[in-house]
Amino acid sequence: MAGAVLFLRVLVVVTVTVTVAGALSTVAIAAALESPAAAAVILPPTAPTMNAHPKLRVGLLLCDDVDPCAQAQYGTYAAMFRRRIGGADAGLQLHPMRCDLGELPNAPGDFDAYLISGSRHAVYDAHAWIARLQCFVRDCHARRKKTVGICFGHQLIAHACGGEARKADAGWGLGVHRSRITAPQPWMLPGAADSPDSPDFPDFPDYRLVAIHQDQVTKLPPNFRVIAAGDFCPVSMLVDDGVMLGVQGHPEFSRAFCEFRIHARRAQLDAGVYRRALESLKLQPDAARVCEWIARFIRGGGAPVAAVESVESTAPAGDE
Repeated sequence: MAGAVLFLRVLVVVTVTVTVAGALSTVAIAAALESPAAAAVILPPTAPTMNAHPKLRVGLLLCDDVDPCAQAQYGTYAAMFRRRIGGADAGLQLHPMRCDLGELPNAPGDFDAYLISGSRHAVYDAHAWIARLQCFVRDCHARRKKTVGICFGHQLIAHACGGEARKADAGWGLGVHRSRITAPQPWMLPGAADSPDSPDFPDFPDYRLVAIHQDQVTKLPPNFRVIAAGDFCPVSMLVDDGVMLGVQGHPEFSRAFCEFRIHARRAQLDAGVYRRALESLKLQPDAARVCEWIARFIRGGGAPVAAVESVESTAPAGDE
């Protein structure tokens, strides 16, 4: 129709990803714009994303694995770590290497950081691969390369850097164990700007993790300090100047996998230890929170963890 004004209605949908309590939710924002000319549509600035952190390559130094007969049900160690650490910060790309089978990076500079797994072996066992791994950890320490150790890895960091780990007089630590934060760190709180010594720095509650170990760190290396302690394990977490972090518990293990391991060791356990270990599995571990701490430690402090799309994993979903 002559002289008619043509109005063009444009529907713009902007999708914003928001992280709420660890879960991703999508909010659709619809805006209807009317313009007689509609020659140009100016969109409002998009909300800032939370995946600004660069991806980091983390060498996952595996010192053992789930028995092949149980991998279909529980997954491999690599899959467990990818699910847990990827859930905390998918920008941390884990590259597994089987140290117990002779694999090891050529030099600390091969990766941005390292994560050392647990093992059925002891750090004082006379295996060539353990000696080589300890030399590598000392090299990482000298070059100030971020390194995190879990259980065996925690003990190996201490042992390699001048401390000691040995079989504990208390025997087996099994089930869900509680530890107390004795020296809060900035990377334990997202975006923490205050010093842990500041009165404004929040008090930290206890945390719980799955435990499967009979060795413990009994002597600290020079310049290391304890930052978490438990009644059963006095050195539950140790750190050295923001370079090395050791965690005795297993944030990567589910309670179901822990129960499987407890049953597998029943013949070695006192009846009371066996019963109490199974009873403790009713408690909820703080695995997600500890994995966030690890991710922020690797990132370099109290900066917020990158919330990017979760990494796919072949590991079973678990129960936490």
